[in-house]
Amino acid sequence: MESESKLRVLHLTTLHPGFDPRIYWKEARSLAAAGYEVHFAGPDAQQAPDRSVQVHLLERPSNGLRRIVGSTNEALRVVAEASPDIVHFHDPELLPVGILLRRRGIATVYDAHEDLTNQVSHKPYIHRRLRRLAGASVGAVERTLASRMSAVVAATDQIAARHGNARLLATVRNFPLESEFPKKSVANQDRENTAIYIGTITRERGILELVNAAEQFHKDVGARLVLAGPIHGDGFAEELAALEGWRYVDHTPWLDRREVSDQLSRAGCGLVTLLPSPSYLESLPVKMFEYMASGLPVVASDFPLWRPLVGDAGVMVDPTDPRDIAHGVVRILSDEDAASSMSSAGRLAFEQKYSWESERRRLEVLYAELPDI
Repeated sequence: MESESKLRVLHLTTLHPGFDPRIYWKEARSLAAAGYEVHFAGPDAQQAPDRSVQVHLLERPSNGLRRIVGSTNEALRVVAEASPDIVHFHDPELLPVGILLRRRGIATVYDAHEDLTNQVSHKPYIHRRLRRLAGASVGAVERTLASRMSAVVAATDQIAARHGNARLLATVRNFPLESEFPKKSVANQDRENTAIYIGTITRERGILELVNAAEQFHKDVGARLVLAGPIHGDGFAEELAALEGWRYVDHTPWLDRREVSDQLSRAGCGLVTLLPSPSYLESLPVKMFEYMASGLPVVASDFPLWRPLVGDAGVMVDPTDPRDIAHGVVRILSDEDAASSMSSAGRLAFEQKYSWESERRRLEVLYAELPDI
């Protein structure tokens, strides 16, 4: 398909909140810049932050069956409202909607953000003896339905490998926007004596271990831990507050994109010590690349997939061991020369390999190759 024809594209999500960075700020705006007429529909998307993309507000259904049925009805309503040539949707539960749209002659692009098989296989509310079967079953259904879409976009190579039966397939990784992390904001910064984690705060993301590590690295070098993100999980906030290390934590529940960049420009090192669950072992957490873009030395989980990505830009640690995490933080914050070298290596890697600008071209090529409607 040629973008010059001003084909109309609708990016659609009923699950991702607000103006999701991958969906809206990266994919939708990139396609608008490439010459498409782009619409975006999602819950909580009330006022468009960018005139290049037209916005449609979706109602957020309540939980359970009403959410599934309501999401389908809302999706079909906004499709009728926008009248698109291409629908690019971001939730696996909308795959049946994609089948309906294909029958109407609308091109459909399914964006697989996560490895659904691994996700379902580790849901705590599913009996442990049934998790593998449930994961395999849900994954098989997802792959079968996705193969009937016009194309599949995968957020990682590992997810793409699971969708090898797609009609048209591209890996478009969720790397940071270079415009959010200009080089001048990285150079000559007076860094604070802090280690920062940005993102959702959950047990599975290793936050208990980070808070316990904070007690040790504060004792060794006087550093504080900055946690920026909402705390999820029943009773988890109270559990964290009861830890001795919480005395050395500065918690901010929410940051906008400009505040994220500002916080990262001032911190001493960035933390991405996710616990070794199967879904995280094969993930590409955007925060790791945002740290590198900001010139932050990285303290990362020692996962095989991550070692070549981090390279000389940080240190790898055992995410289950607070002492090892603390040792990694102290190593960076106590050695200015080593921290400077890691900072330069991370920024260079971002500029050469890990920015959205390279991924945007993959998305544009996929759209150009979509079959005629």
